[in-house]
Amino acid sequence: MIKGSPYYKIIENRGNVILLGDSIGDVHMADGIQHEICLTIGFLNHNVEDYLDNYLETFDIVVIDDGPMDIVNYILNACSKDSKN
Repeated sequence: MIKGSPYYKIIENRGNVILLGDSIGDVHMADGIQHEICLTIGFLNHNVEDYLDNYLETFDIVVIDDGPMDIVNYILNACSKDSKN
């Protein structure tokens, strides 16, 4: 839980979260943070056939088989451009 940690003070007033995780439980890393939007990106690197459906139900975006960080970089670049306007 992030609330009560030293890190919480840094992020407590941010309204948006981009959460990256490589296990189903990681989706709860933003629990305890007030946010308007939480975009979750899951990385599925093993047993893809067994876990894909679960990851697709849990995360907004799923990257499989050690896929590139292109989607993450694209989203961050888009957010950066919007914040400059």
